[in-house]
Amino acid sequence: MRPAVLWLLFAPLLSSARYFVQAEQTRGSGHASAFRCPAAAVAHMQSAGYPEVIRVYDEGHTARSAEEAERAALGQRWRHRREFAVDTAVAAFTELYGRQPTDYELRDERSRWVHTLMDYPEALRQAVRMNCERLFDRADTSRPAQRDELSW
Repeated sequence: MRPAVLWLLFAPLLSSARYFVQAEQTRGSGHASAFRCPAAAVAHMQSAGYPEVIRVYDEGHTARSAEEAERAALGQRWRHRREFAVDTAVAAFTELYGRQPTDYELRDERSRWVHTLMDYPEALRQAVRMNCERLFDRADTSRPAQRDELSW
């Protein structure tokens, strides 16, 4: 299929991503706008791709190679992004509803977004991920330094 035809097919999907991800477009209250952003689901899905983080960070084993250490560090980075996105969602929920969400409400919202994102075509998933980048950038700047003992 020609690129122009593909563009015509995916352009409506990409433009509709703005409806689903309002974190970057909302004016006014910063926290309230972030609640609708599926950043926690995006980071949750990304962190699942790095099982090395369990062995190295959770179980405390030394990385077996430089590649494993790098992948574990990247997985840890996605975990931090996920936690930052959840904290942002909690603050936004609290601002919107005047109370903190329950753990069930948080897990339910993330689960809904994970299922929604899995149903999206790849182009729309990519658009959603790009809309979460600013939040991830803020998470990265708030991230604590990596442990030195990860060198193998």
